[in-house]
Amino acid sequence: DWDLVRTKDGTAGWVLARMLYMSVPDDVAQYAEGNRITAYLPIGDVQDGDQVKHNWLWTTAANSLKTAEFDSFRVFVWSKSRHRYETAFIERNVTGYFPVELAEVPPDKKNSGAPEKGFSVIVQDKDGSLYKRTYGFSGYHVRLISKTSVPRVDTSTVAATVSAVESRSSQPQQTEGWWRRFMRRWRWRGR
Repeated sequence: DWDLVRTKDGTAGWVLARMLYMSVPDDVAQYAEGNRITAYLPIGDVQDGDQVKHNWLWTTAANSLKTAEFDSFRVFVWSKSRHRYETAFIERNVTGYFPVELAEVPPDKKNSGAPEKGFSVIVQDKDGSLYKRTYGFSGYHVRLISKTSVPRVDTSTVAATVSAVESRSSQPQQTEGWWRRFMRRWRWRGR
């Protein structure tokens, strides 16, 4: 598998997945349940004594997943009372697509209007349509803020374009030697 990565300076490119080292903490990564972590984002910090711990959003995919980028997503929060990560939200058996993004979320009126962190995922609904779901995250609570329709990209045209470019680039390039170039130019000048 190939992963699309973006560096801190904004450079993006494709990397062979087995060559990547995920920097998800071991005490969170242990909950992958044999699935491959396909994306992860820190969505807030928790001060626990002299340590700062991140809350995490991640997506995972079963090894046999071929049609989508992930099949579940989960939010982990750091518990200051238990000094460990706990699952605040999980949704399994989804057909999810990238990008998974942090999002700005309007304040929750029930929570004294305090600003919330947020994130969005693109998932396929039971009717086959794609929807961008935006969630708000405050403390240990995750709530659905909005669900908007997303147009489906026709991957057959993308695949055809990629294969056409690959076939053109895989054809052997005939290079003209310097002597033939010289003779072609010399003959043209002579006429």
